[in-house]
Amino acid sequence: MIGAATDVVRINITIRNRRTSMALERGILNSLTQMCRDRQTSMDELCESIADSSTGGSLASAIRTAVLEHFMRRCGT
Repeated sequence: MIGAATDVVRINITIRNRRTSMALERGILNSLTQMCRDRQTSMDELCESIADSSTGGSLASAIRTAVLEHFMRRCGT
């Protein structure tokens, strides 16, 4: 089952009216989708918010970090 969560998928998103694509692990993408549900927002809006608050590095890394932080907060850690 671990293999399925670590499969890499490409997604297309729009940030500030520019389309971009990135590769994310399926588990990260599933968690990002859950974050969108939790916040009642679109994938594009959430990724733009993450990009705006990022301090540098790649967008994919910023998304992975945001997903981790979101679920750590939900677990109370």
